[in-house]
Amino acid sequence: PSNNEIMPTTKVIRRMVVVQPNILAFNIVSNLQPKLEYLTTRMNLTPKQLSTIVSRLPHVLAYSIETNIEPTLDWLASTFHLSTPEALGRMIHSMPALMGLSIPNNLQPTFDFYVECLGCNHETAIDMLTSNPAMLAYSLESRLRPRLAQVVDLDPSLRMVAAATEGDRGTAQNEVGIDIGSDCIDDYGLGMMYNLTCTQVTKIAKTSQQDWNATIASDSFLSR
Repeated sequence: PSNNEIMPTTKVIRRMVVVQPNILAFNIVSNLQPKLEYLTTRMNLTPKQLSTIVSRLPHVLAYSIETNIEPTLDWLASTFHLSTPEALGRMIHSMPALMGLSIPNNLQPTFDFYVECLGCNHETAIDMLTSNPAMLAYSLESRLRPRLAQVVDLDPSLRMVAAATEGDRGTAQNEVGIDIGSDCIDDYGLGMMYNLTCTQVTKIAKTSQQDWNATIASDSFLSR
């Protein structure tokens, strides 16, 4: 690609500075350049991909590699079985904001939420989120959990409590046809899970608020 294709436009640079004004004070040699080189090498990014990621998430230039960027990329690669730098790069290129989310406060709880929605089926959740990484950025408390509660109100049978023992899990699996994993069990021997499809879970996450209100009001979620 030409330099014009790689370099952000003046408008984009202006927005980057407005969003993260401190970048003007960062040392190029000791701060900016090492981060750009790390991102490029870690994910085998093209110059154009790197430009897109930094343009969309200028805050990444203020993050610590050791404290913020590297642990998050490690978690994503491990959780989603991203075995090549390019696979990790595609996910980040699609949703750069993932690098700004906390693992314990955002990424892990949100991933666990989707696993629970899909009957504790980790592989299905991984496939769904790899195709839709933006779903990891939605708020659990203000969006995902309230919407799930509305869906369960429409059909309470979607909610299932996982049993505590291996034998009970086997019985429950035979009854509902879903594998109840031991990691869905909490400290009290109970774990909540839901029998939703990927299509339904995606609607919970991605439907606009206006369309969601109309869907719930018409009780049409389960029939669509």
